[in-house]
Amino acid sequence: MCVDDVAVGRPEGRQGLAVALRERLLVRHAGGPDRLFVVRRLGPGYGAGAEKECDTDDQGTGGKTAGGRHRNAARERHDWKVRPLYLAGGGAGKKPHRVVRYAAMTDHVATLADLVRRPSVTPMGREVSGPEYLEGRVTDYLVRRFSAAGLPWARPPVAPGRENVVARLQGPVPGGPVVLWDAHQDAVPADGMTIDPFAPLVRDGRLYGRGACDVKGGMAALLAALARLQASAAHRTKTVVFAATVNEEFGFSGAKALARLWTTPPADAPPTDAAARALVGGRPEAAIVAEPTDLDLVTQHKGAVRWRIRIHGRACHSAFPEQGENAIYQAGRAILAIEDLARELLRRRPDQPCGPPTLSLGTIRGGTGVNLVPDLVVLEIDRRIVPGESPRDA
Repeated sequence: MCVDDVAVGRPEGRQGLAVALRERLLVRHAGGPDRLFVVRRLGPGYGAGAEKECDTDDQGTGGKTAGGRHRNAARERHDWKVRPLYLAGGGAGKKPHRVVRYAAMTDHVATLADLVRRPSVTPMGREVSGPEYLEGRVTDYLVRRFSAAGLPWARPPVAPGRENVVARLQGPVPGGPVVLWDAHQDAVPADGMTIDPFAPLVRDGRLYGRGACDVKGGMAALLAALARLQASAAHRTKTVVFAATVNEEFGFSGAKALARLWTTPPADAPPTDAAARALVGGRPEAAIVAEPTDLDLVTQHKGAVRWRIRIHGRACHSAFPEQGENAIYQAGRAILAIEDLARELLRRRPDQPCGPPTLSLGTIRGGTGVNLVPDLVVLEIDRRIVPGESPRDA
């Protein structure tokens, strides 16, 4: 998530610092550590004199600034969500502050940090387990947030340990149009990350962590916007239904369960859908999906069809391979044909705004030992379809 610097300067003395705090600015010391100071709520002690300043190293530095000078290290114990940063005062010889005037940033950066530090990794079809897997921590967080805000919510189950969350902000006209806001709760695995994936790190105006871009940043933006609409009914023209779905990264079961709330007759739907169905109230007029698009308006996108292909052979000892049938050789011929089809697809529909349809061979597994002729190879294929293509024809 990028932070735009729209004002660069230095608060003039303590009064300038107090004004900065009261105006809910993000204040970043140009020479300090890569962290943000986030003020979500100010205590009564932050008056015109701003006698309190914040110790900005929450690891404990004995109340010293980066240069070693002691500060008043009294902290305001309110709603810290992101590690604070030194507010070294101005004056001759001091490095300037960078002041970012973006009043709402405090809300959604803090919310994004909350979401990132709650692991919600989807297993991607693998037989894995551990504390970082599945979306339950994010689900619980959203439910607590909506409960505190007084918004009605439901958490219909999709699979064991996986629940969608649906909440409703009523518009001015009962029975009026409904707009769906959607973001998924899950993130891809953290394998190979070089930072702690679940400790939000702010550096150079960006927040890093697993899922920060796809799509917890988008979810944080939706939550901040929902809170703004709730606080100012004058700007609300439609009912907003917020949906946080599970398993978007692999299988789409959460999105399918969400669509079931208005596509499946009540008599054919699971009883556990009833509360969420009542909140949605029918087919939404429109939907906004918070996928990362660099803020470009995207009105269509590709779909996906995936296959798992099993190629069987006959096992035997590798000393007598002629007595068996090597599944890897057969798979090799199939892979060459798949590669030819992938190249041919790239020449189809060159004028499609989403780009041409594609095909990719993603995984191959086979064999149990070098001294055995393999009797099974499994291929997994990802086929992206463009608007107008049929999944069955793909």
